[in-house]
Amino acid sequence: AFYHQTELRNSAHVQLSLKCQGSMWWSLMAQAVLCAKGDGKQHLENSSTVKVWHITDVHVDPWYTVGADASKCYCETTAKCQVTGENCKEASSPQYSAQFFGNSEGNCATPVSLYKSALQFMASEAPDAQLVYFTGDFAEAGASYACHGPHGATPVAQRQILDIIAYDWSELHTMLPANVTALGCLGNHDSSPGDVFYGAYDGQSWLYDNLTQTWANDVGRDPLALESIKSGGYYATSPMKGLTVVALNVNYWVGMNPQASIDGSGAHIEGLRQFDWLEAQLQAAEDRGDHVHILGHEPPGEDGTAMTAWLPGYWARYANLLSKFNSTVQGQFYGHVHIDFWTVTRQCVTSDPKSGYKETTGIKWCSGGGDYAPGDVFGAGVDGKCPKAPPSWTVNETVASCEAVCNNASTCVGFTMYFRNSTSATTMECCFRTGSTANKPPDVNSTARCYEKPGGVTCTGAANGVLLPGPSLTEGYPATNPSVRLLEFDANDFSLVDVHTYTADLHAGNSKAGNGELHWALEYSMRDEFNMPDLSPKSFEAVAARLATDAGSLCWERYKGQGDGSLWCSGYNSSTAAFPPHNPCVPCADACKSQSIALLNGTNIGG
Repeated sequence: AFYHQTELRNSAHVQLSLKCQGSMWWSLMAQAVLCAKGDGKQHLENSSTVKVWHITDVHVDPWYTVGADASKCYCETTAKCQVTGENCKEASSPQYSAQFFGNSEGNCATPVSLYKSALQFMASEAPDAQLVYFTGDFAEAGASYACHGPHGATPVAQRQILDIIAYDWSELHTMLPANVTALGCLGNHDSSPGDVFYGAYDGQSWLYDNLTQTWANDVGRDPLALESIKSGGYYATSPMKGLTVVALNVNYWVGMNPQASIDGSGAHIEGLRQFDWLEAQLQAAEDRGDHVHILGHEPPGEDGTAMTAWLPGYWARYANLLSKFNSTVQGQFYGHVHIDFWTVTRQCVTSDPKSGYKETTGIKWCSGGGDYAPGDVFGAGVDGKCPKAPPSWTVNETVASCEAVCNNASTCVGFTMYFRNSTSATTMECCFRTGSTANKPPDVNSTARCYEKPGGVTCTGAANGVLLPGPSLTEGYPATNPSVRLLEFDANDFSLVDVHTYTADLHAGNSKAGNGELHWALEYSMRDEFNMPDLSPKSFEAVAARLATDAGSLCWERYKGQGDGSLWCSGYNSSTAAFPPHNPCVPCADACKSQSIALLNGTNIGG
């Protein structure tokens, strides 16, 4: 028999319902999030270790339809959602039917039944866990666009995103113990349009204003945290004595957000402001004697390849902050990639620009204009700065001075030189660029010049931390089993003691779906699996080195090399699948292996 729809159960706080009214408009109703915490900040008592759940990329899909054709569609139907369910019908054969707890073979998101099963397991497995780190992508990708009615990023689409986030948060607090604090950060699918984050006052306030309500109790209603959520979707909070958690909005630092790379845009300015804010938060935590955990969504690399996911200079700026506050930052927890890996973070340096800057003339500017403002002087930084050269300086002296400033700033990628008059005889100012120098609109009458920094930034210095993206709860991209993680920290300095990864076999669980059973089990302990004395950066470096040797070949095969059944894809095995997966977990050898190990070791990430 087919399941023709997923029954979405009511919780005490939120009701999710799918209704077809008139022209098949959906109804997704969410009451205000009610957390049994009171208004005060919860200071949790230390024990020998502190347990924290890490859950990421849940991609909850309120339109998931059991019985939809998973071989062709997004596990939805046109009746449920005209966008992601376009031209989708119920499966013609049980073999291709979307299953009750999800479907790893289809390019599908997460049914409510899977999300509730994971939360129920978390509550029973570690009732003494005190925190949950929730690192983004709360909503399924299609929610960024209105399911019914006018397509696109409309107020209806924004409401869809908000309601799914509210549901995720409320259900978590309903099913986990009342004293649990949940701390989250935003993923690229938690906005509308998807991947696009504007500045708060350029069009993002619909999201941030609502988050100040949804997340209020979890940040202890701290006015400073609520203020930074409202302005940029990031915040810092102290959920227990001696620990500061910094939740970043990495969407302001990545190239997939087209707004972030536009010089002078609200998103670009907010991204630069977030760096200054992050440094201030780390300094304040260090001054208090706190240790810090950082939460983010998009890591700098994924899938065994060197990545330039972050904007030029941004990863270097972040990594060098880790070096500066090396004894303070004790953990970095991310999401986005859906698979199981880590990255050793390293100090970055700017290469010696011996080859000289590339000069382009006959242009208006490189990547934006820029104007002098009071306080723009040489030595005052490069973020948006346009210092004027003294009248006595020659062109060559000014160029040399601008290059020297840019060379000493890891975030600087070049500068535009403007002249005081049309003869190019006297320089006026140089406007530094921290995002890009790629946009050079031609203008034969302009005397402006673009200078592009040579070489680049290398991040292969001393190890200064470990960045751990969590494997995802969602199951279809690539084909994986759903996963959640239990992090265990030392109660004194909040350093990582062990990582326990739990998975559920969807093939086995869906065969018992009539009873609503999904069995979650420990897949592995990080320390036991890789025989690590501790979880320090040096220990992760040693594991990466061992995986690269012939002696570590069996360990490599189990981690990623074999593809199917590996830890990398959370033990997913296609041999028990009803049909071949759309996004298979493939074997990895030779060049793939070399690139993957370099990423684990943090030696192939540009600045």
